[in-house]
Amino acid sequence: MKINQVQVLSKVALIAFLVTLHSCANYKLQYTDEVAAWQDNTPAASAELDHSIYLIGDAGNSKEGKTIPLFPLLKKELNGASEKSSVIFLGDNIYPVGMPNKSDEFRPAAEFALDSQLDLVKDFKGEIMFIPGNHDWTKYHLKGIKRQEKYIEKSLNRHRNGTDDKDNDAWEDYFFPSGGCGDPEVIEVNERLV
Repeated sequence: MKINQVQVLSKVALIAFLVTLHSCANYKLQYTDEVAAWQDNTPAASAELDHSIYLIGDAGNSKEGKTIPLFPLLKKELNGASEKSSVIFLGDNIYPVGMPNKSDEFRPAAEFALDSQLDLVKDFKGEIMFIPGNHDWTKYHLKGIKRQEKYIEKSLNRHRNGTDDKDNDAWEDYFFPSGGCGDPEVIEVNERLV
């Protein structure tokens, strides 16, 4: 009999604990005192922006003849952006396996995927950055990354700077890290943002 009483008391204690625990919960956001007034510290809607940054990832899944549905909206947004803005392609610029060599049967599809992204920034006035993702490295590894970098930078430099000669003073880097490897790079966007 004592065993049953212990089991019953244990169950009653557990239920009481759960009811008490549940009654302490609420749906109100909880902030520490240091950040409780965060909304009071946000800039006014009329304040001028220092810099806008557009982030886009997994943009390399365009199939020939069809681009990603988000692209027209993004292109419109980028075309209206000021020089005080940046767009960063966060990787996976070519699905599913990166940039093949020129003789590979999948090269036209890879070029189409990149051209779809490059078309987005054709009239963009701000900074442009591409970084590789895991799909960009998948099959062709570092050679594929270097091919992708060369393709992107030649295209953008030809269009924006009128050159496809890397030794020209007008040449700009748009692919980071250069060569696909290296230490993290610090890129100064403006005097308050790196």
